[in-house]
Amino acid sequence: MNARNLITEFSSKYPIESSGPFGRQRTTEIITKELPQEILKLCNLNENHFRVYGSAGTGNWAEIPWVAVLDKDITSTTRRGYYIVLLFDREIKNVYICLSLGWTQFEEEYGVKEGRRHIDAACRHYAKLLSDNRGNFKRGNVSLNATHNLGKGYEAGSILFNKYFIDNINDDTIKHDIDELLENYKQLKDLVGDSVLNVDVDTEKYDQQIQSFKKEIAKSTFRPISEELIAELIEKAKNTPPEIRERLIKQIPRNRKYAQYIKQKARYICAICGKKPFTQKNGLPYAEADHVKPLGQKGEDSPINMRCLCAQCHAIITHGSDSEIKQLLS
Repeated sequence: MNARNLITEFSSKYPIESSGPFGRQRTTEIITKELPQEILKLCNLNENHFRVYGSAGTGNWAEIPWVAVLDKDITSTTRRGYYIVLLFDREIKNVYICLSLGWTQFEEEYGVKEGRRHIDAACRHYAKLLSDNRGNFKRGNVSLNATHNLGKGYEAGSILFNKYFIDNINDDTIKHDIDELLENYKQLKDLVGDSVLNVDVDTEKYDQQIQSFKKEIAKSTFRPISEELIAELIEKAKNTPPEIRERLIKQIPRNRKYAQYIKQKARYICAICGKKPFTQKNGLPYAEADHVKPLGQKGEDSPINMRCLCAQCHAIITHGSDSEIKQLLS
């Protein structure tokens, strides 16, 4: 059976099977075995270099099923790095063929709210880097109609994509798009290495409506503060979209593996005050990896120049006055 027929069968059966108990069904057989094998053959992928696998969920049915193509030099799991992926939307009516960033690495590094901001900014940054070689692919978030955190992470993690109605997709289209994205995948690999977390990106972009609102804020500073003034500003803010930022932060590249090593070695316990880490929303302990001699002062990005600090001690060391730092260290 070819890839198109497998996708068509999957789309017709998944909404029914996923409404019942999770288990080995025909659709799990398609998404985890048959479709990955068909894509391997269709695109002539070498199993020594690429891992192709899919998921309909782990323990529970996935809201957004997928099949991914991973370069083993970069990652062996969709939780990390970046990869090519076929994403089915929640209704299983459309399929997106994407070059995407793994969402879980951003969630674990920054938390859900900040993670979405970082992954969105990173995707736009990498799409610009690939702009000369992106063919007919679109840039930006995909619309999967996801309601769960993981699915929303998939939406935000798209760098380049094409969208197809399931009835319109065929093997030639799948092969063409994956072949095209493999070129972008290789280019990104040369630019980034194995971790997208080695490059920090932020954004700052002001549209006309936001600029207009800023002018209203500026005018309001000439008026005495009153309940009436505050009420006017609140009303104006309701009709103004949140600010979208698009600014590349230039900073010295850091190897995050060193930071993770230092924190794990210290068991996340602060080297200054001895405080144990607090637990983040994602269940992981939180601590900071601090450079004893800052990189900006030609300090070495190496474990021998790093220590594990709690959030409070790291904030004082980074932003505190000389007297505060002296008191802390004493």
